Amino acid sequence: MLAPSPPPHRSPGGQNNDFAAILHRDQDSTEHPRTLFCKGVKGVSLRMRWLRNEITAGKLAAGIAPDVVFAADVGDWLVVGFEHVCGRPADLTPGSVDLPLVATTVDKIAALPATGLRPLRNRWSGGNWWAKTAAEYPDQGSISRP
Repeated sequence: MLAPSPPPHRSPGGQNNDFAAILHRDQDSTEHPRTLFCKGVKGVSLRMRWLRNEITAGKLAAGIAPDVVFAADVGDWLVVGFEHVCGRPADLTPGSVDLPLVATTVDKIAALPATGLRPLRNRWSGGNWWAKTAAEYPDQGSISRP
């Protein structure tokens, strides 16, 4: 008999979301991991677009990025469950022991086919995204140019 799963708990991590939690399933399955990282955003916004981009990135970088187990539009929420991966943010400071692993991962991503992706110049044309982002997140500061 399996012991009961621990209750879900809010995750201390996660960025650009309104909700983040680690969920524990009662039993493992051959299709889905036992522990999931779940995050959600409320309302149509850039943050929702970014979360949708994470869904796409997970599919495009399968085996590198955590698997997307589910994604659901519920009312004005987008909720996504990812394979839970224990870890910490990479240390990108010069001389960090993380840098070789980061470089290897970037090389793996660079080798992936970009099937179905529109060129960046097409995806970012026709809009003033930087101004829209600055207006939506005024507390994030600004970049001054010389």
